[in-house]
Amino acid sequence: HTGYEIHMMAAGSHVYECEGEKFSLRAGDFIMFPVGMTHRLVSSVHPISKFVVTFSLEAVALDTWACGCSDRCVFGKIPENIASAIEFIKNESEVASVSSNALIENRVFEVINLLTRACGGADRTKRDVICEPLDERVELAKQFVRDNIEEPLQVGEVAAYCYLSEKQLTRIFREFEETTIAAYIRNERVKHIERLLADSELSISDICERMKFPTESGFNAFFKRYNGMPPGEYRKMITNGKD
Repeated sequence: HTGYEIHMMAAGSHVYECEGEKFSLRAGDFIMFPVGMTHRLVSSVHPISKFVVTFSLEAVALDTWACGCSDRCVFGKIPENIASAIEFIKNESEVASVSSNALIENRVFEVINLLTRACGGADRTKRDVICEPLDERVELAKQFVRDNIEEPLQVGEVAAYCYLSEKQLTRIFREFEETTIAAYIRNERVKHIERLLADSELSISDICERMKFPTESGFNAFFKRYNGMPPGEYRKMITNGKD
């Protein structure tokens, strides 16, 4: 993934595996995964109650974040001031008022600042950035797809990552992107294959294997269906265009 992930446990437990090391996350614990670190959920004990913050430093304007967090997985107890902020966010999210969203947004920024400071990072922020209307869940889904584009992603996997049902994700994705999440996954995979054909020395067989297609014939048919020509012909066209 290309963003930071912070998971804070309120109830239940998770066991994460991170670069060969396992971390048991129980109520009152948090874990922070830096950019690019591979991790997976190994096991869970239900019922689960968890607060998750995901944020990127690359896509934000005006030097909004200067994190400087370490490049290792950080694990520990949730400090009392952070636990209090999380409890406030939880309670405020259940209140239907005009000011709730702004109050929650401020507290989320506070949580990120406090945790990045606890992990050895800076906590400088700017809040005078004007953003276009968006749904953060859609942006999170798109980032997850891009970060895992070489995997045969299913809509359900993306929805689960965003803590949504497939129906919810499909609805909000269509509302904000005017397309389906399934189409977005497909189009991003096609674009990634195009980049590999154009900019790498990988054989078509190697690209097929890298993109996790079960057969080369299936890979060729997929690419031709959505690109309009077989991968070999596309590579030849691109190569000739560079001469």
